[in-house]
Amino acid sequence: MKVALVYSFKDSDWFSCRVILRNLLKAYEQHFGEENILRINYSNVDGVIQSDVQKLIDQKITRVVMLDHQPSPILFFKNLKSLDGHELSNEREYVFHIYGDFPLFLVDWYQTSEIIKGKKVKFVCASEKQKNYISKFFQGDDNIFTCPFPVDAEEFKFDSAKREIIRKQYNVLNDDKLFIYVGRLSYQKRIIDMIEQFIVAIKNEYISKGSKLMLVGPFDKLKLLYLGDFGIEGEYFRLMDKLVCEYPEYKENIIFTGKLDHSDLCDYYNASDCFYSLSTYHDEDYGMAVAESICTGLPTILTDWAGYSSFRVEKNLETSHYAKVELGEILPTINFKEVQEAFNSFSKKKFDREKNSKLALEKFGVQAIREKVKNIHEAEVQEFKGATQTLIYIKNQATMRRHELFKFETEKKYNHFYYEVYDAYTK
Repeated sequence: MKVALVYSFKDSDWFSCRVILRNLLKAYEQHFGEENILRINYSNVDGVIQSDVQKLIDQKITRVVMLDHQPSPILFFKNLKSLDGHELSNEREYVFHIYGDFPLFLVDWYQTSEIIKGKKVKFVCASEKQKNYISKFFQGDDNIFTCPFPVDAEEFKFDSAKREIIRKQYNVLNDDKLFIYVGRLSYQKRIIDMIEQFIVAIKNEYISKGSKLMLVGPFDKLKLLYLGDFGIEGEYFRLMDKLVCEYPEYKENIIFTGKLDHSDLCDYYNASDCFYSLSTYHDEDYGMAVAESICTGLPTILTDWAGYSSFRVEKNLETSHYAKVELGEILPTINFKEVQEAFNSFSKKKFDREKNSKLALEKFGVQAIREKVKNIHEAEVQEFKGATQTLIYIKNQATMRRHELFKFETEKKYNHFYYEVYDAYTK
């Protein structure tokens, strides 16, 4: 069977999406074989959507996979529908890998759902909670599958030789714990809460006074897009700098590295003792940094928000420490008591990093995802029934409010649709 893989040959602005696409391509190449793959460029160059849909028609491809997050699928399917004769071919199966920016393009997705309605369609989500979220917008649970974004085992694995070099560089003693966060230093990533809870854990004597929190990544100004608050350049940095200055006695415990090359991250993970994140980013559909870190054998302290809950490794549950989250008025609320319990629990355990790495790669490695891809593509599905009433109503209300579909028109607070659909990320 030949398959068309549709993705942008132009790199995404989001680095994590570049890594995801590259690793998904490896999984598909392993499953289908290079000789059975037709690659179709579908990209936005200088505001002009480019695609060579005709290749798909000419080669009579019966399976089309939308593998990328940019641009949204609507123009591709409008073009394909036109070339098919104003109705998509019933001979094809259409597979969509869903990314975290899905809710920013709900109107586009509604229009796409109208075109593919009645066809053989599969939506592939990166986590179970994202699957529950997507089911709020599309009818038919049988059409929605779960497949984690893969990690390349050649890039991220346990290596004991890497541990001491970086720890010496940052003056982390053998008996002290190094907690690491990798990602954007952003308002919804809850970095300020992370620092405060880390300091509380030291005060509670759950972790040693010499323990360190390493924050790897750039600052950004993203704040609350859904409430029309886009943030001010440097605002979050200033808030964090003020916080650190309030605790001068712990200033040496907090390390800001800035952005690191992706190729260096494995060394930093191997030097660390725990991946720590309290993110409640509104569309934390997965968490590529978490996946890569646990594939080096790191235990985790995380919120139970959205895709983060997918990083429990069933054969190794003791490595995962979670704090519950509930929806709030501005940001989701984190159970900070459970964050402290997680620090305490973590500090009392010894971890077999090599075993942890092996078990994580068995679940998240490219080879494991190849098997999931195989199972998804072999599964039979019913005809896609289209959008739910929730998506139809949001579409009718949307007009040009792409970022503010979940905001009251007259008040700076969430509307009832936010609570109706985002409860999927807390259950």
